[in-house]
Amino acid sequence: FFIIDFTPDSLTARGYVEHEGYIRRAFLAGDRLMTISDERLQVLDIDDRDQPVKTADLSLARNVTQFSVGGAYGVQLVGDWYSGQTTVVVVPMSDPDLGLPVGQVVIDAPYARLFTQDDHLFILHREPSTWALKLQSIDLSDPAAPALRGELELPAQFDYYGYYYGYWWWG
Repeated sequence: FFIIDFTPDSLTARGYVEHEGYIRRAFLAGDRLMTISDERLQVLDIDDRDQPVKTADLSLARNVTQFSVGGAYGVQLVGDWYSGQTTVVVVPMSDPDLGLPVGQVVIDAPYARLFTQDDHLFILHREPSTWALKLQSIDLSDPAAPALRGELELPAQFDYYGYYYGYWWWG
């Protein structure tokens, strides 16, 4: 989001700050700006309005797009639809809503699907720039340190396309 200074006659864009989720509220608390979304609370030092600095943040909830069971652990595919960032989060099956994950790894796989087999996780997604299909393998044998082990990229293929209400589509 942008920090914007305003007067009755003008608007001036100042600094920019990344924030996970859609910001629902923002308010001043002393000399700090607090922002809250469905996912995160952030505290910002805005003394220099052109270069705001995040001084603290707290995760409130994860945007879990898919869940699967891998052995004694649950695997959450957590995505921020706005930024496209995706994270694999490992949680104990005894308490999958645990605030702190057992382990996690950030992957380059926006809008992915996940599949588990024993201690292996497979992520399937399309590359946004090329539409190539990518399959990634993640080793879950150490749940505290999930690790990307390999990936396979297949060229983009579209089997059909069409024109509908002024828009071209393919799939």
